[in-house]
Amino acid sequence: MTDEAAKPGHKMFTSMQDAIALVTGGASGIGQACAARLADQGARVVIVDVHSSPGHSSIATKHKNHVEFVVADVTNESQMLSVVEYIRGKYRRLDIVITSAGICEFQPTFNFDNNEPHKLDTFQKILTVNTLGTFNTIRLTAGLIGLNAPDADGLRGVIVIIGSTTGIEAEMGLVAYSASKAAIHSMTLPLAREFASVGIRVVTVAPGLTDTPMFRVNPAAAQEGAKKKWASLAAVPKRLVTAEEVAHMVTAVIENRAVNGEIIRVDGAARNF
Repeated sequence: MTDEAAKPGHKMFTSMQDAIALVTGGASGIGQACAARLADQGARVVIVDVHSSPGHSSIATKHKNHVEFVVADVTNESQMLSVVEYIRGKYRRLDIVITSAGICEFQPTFNFDNNEPHKLDTFQKILTVNTLGTFNTIRLTAGLIGLNAPDADGLRGVIVIIGSTTGIEAEMGLVAYSASKAAIHSMTLPLAREFASVGIRVVTVAPGLTDTPMFRVNPAAAQEGAKKKWASLAAVPKRLVTAEEVAHMVTAVIENRAVNGEIIRVDGAARNF
């Protein structure tokens, strides 16, 4: 990064090599793939997560001066404010925010076999991390992006939200996760309209069933069943989406300045029918 790029008021990045990015949930899965892809293209990336991972360590080793890890909880206001201040102090700017932090848990709304309702604290936890955490990240980082000087198109930066096709149509037992992602989707257009006055684009990328650590915590039999069902629903390719394919779409959104206020599915045209 040049000295000029570090000055407040520097215009929006013109290439990834000039960009400063924040990726929440970047220690694993889709967030990790996004961080790696940005770093591969020369961006400086700050990964935020509640814990590190072997995957994060490999990215940090490979990219050294391009990736750093900061421990923070996206639902915690003071911790996320500290992250923003850290970026402001070190880089004096922020261009890209990718909100990928999220959790998922399968649980029926009412288990008729056990006569047991969905746990309320589970529903609350999922919405807190996925929805509140996303909003908290966006509201606290937008001000720093807004300090960038506008370019010829009036643009200062971009926020990419990682949603999910479950926020549009979901399987049974995913009511909490579906609700959390639908809420994120519904933020996209009003945020894009609100931030238009300062030149910040907001786009949601909604992956289908993706092969990530979150998916692989399921028992092997459940994984195989889900893969077969997904293959039957997808047009082509008839397989799970990869984290790298989602990251590819995220960087395409970042690079395509005309894309704004959209929810973009990455799912091989899979539909529940």
